Amino acid sequence: MIYYTKNLENYLRDGWKTYPKEYRELNEEIKFPFVEYFTPSLTIPDQNFIWFFELRHPFILKNLDKYVFPPEIVDAIKKKTCKILVLGWMENWGIKEFKILFEYFSKQIPDLEYNDFIYATASAEDYSDENFNHFYANRMERQWHEIFYPKIARKAKKIKKIKDFICLNRRPAWHRFLTVSLLWEWRRLGYISHLAKDSKLNDDYYGTETAENHYTKAFDVFKSCDPFPHTISKKFTRQVEKALPMILKQDRHKILEGANPNKDTDAPKYLESWIHIVTETRMETHTEMDGLVDRFVSEKTFKPMFYKQPFIIVGQYKILESLRKWGYKTYDTFFNEDYDNTKNGYFRTQKAIQNMQRWLSLTPAGKEAMYKEHEHVFEHNFNHLMKRGKELEKNLHEHIQGVFK
Repeated sequence: MIYYTKNLENYLRDGWKTYPKEYRELNEEIKFPFVEYFTPSLTIPDQNFIWFFELRHPFILKNLDKYVFPPEIVDAIKKKTCKILVLGWMENWGIKEFKILFEYFSKQIPDLEYNDFIYATASAEDYSDENFNHFYANRMERQWHEIFYPKIARKAKKIKKIKDFICLNRRPAWHRFLTVSLLWEWRRLGYISHLAKDSKLNDDYYGTETAENHYTKAFDVFKSCDPFPHTISKKFTRQVEKALPMILKQDRHKILEGANPNKDTDAPKYLESWIHIVTETRMETHTEMDGLVDRFVSEKTFKPMFYKQPFIIVGQYKILESLRKWGYKTYDTFFNEDYDNTKNGYFRTQKAIQNMQRWLSLTPAGKEAMYKEHEHVFEHNFNHLMKRGKELEKNLHEHIQGVFK
């Protein structure tokens, strides 16, 4: 499949008449992510082709006035020989955002239709009843097949399990406050990380400021969710908060120095832990401020699949159901996964963490037996993760070809 571009050195620059100052990647060299089934062209092809628009950061929607379709592709779009591939394969990009894009782009190209677009989105929502071309693509899922696993496997043979669980937290969120509070009495049995109110993180979410503003807002939500007399949120303030930041001492992945958790492949902490408690990026499927919040599965959920660990997910309603829909297996033969069907996020978290009581009651031999019984699940999920990552580009290519027919 041919894609038309004006910038071989950085495809992201295409269409931007003025670079948004916060879009730092536009000033770097970034190669096109798909190279096996897609070929660049600096001229308008005589055959079917795509024009590429990648959604990376939420601020892109606020800067659409700086983006213009090249006039030379307009005729091809109207003749149906060009499709606009919108790649929203990270968080924040669902149907609501696509419709905002469509409305704006319709002002640039009269008579633009939904069928002129192909929307590759990481949203886990079911769009089968929608009247636009869509394809599920998740960069956080795809990236794992690019890691050299044999090195991890060699380490796994040498490293023993010394912690009952691992629960990593970075950005402040009310469900993470709740999860850490519920795990607090077992903190010496596991690896727990969590930043403090005054932690500084140099990233696109915080900038270079402290986390205090986000932290305070998250705690206010936490307290409002915690039923009167706010026992658990008070416990967080009186006990947990005083111990923050909680950082894994031997961790080579320095989150307080701006390291991105997406790229965390420091294996020992995962290989040393029996159970992976995932506190996902999102918790709600609806908020008063944003309305519908699309389901999204981040790299946090795919990590235990890569490291072959059982997992409990503190995340959105029916997120386990989404995983099973994509062909992954969960641990319903050991954990009570009914928590996935609990709509209230606070009670869903409580039910999820209650599973740790059964795990912690096991003897060392019992834990080994549980692992042995579920080895087929570890292997299935790992192999399925690798397969989906390797085949995403091919499947996207086939989907685009089908749209042109």
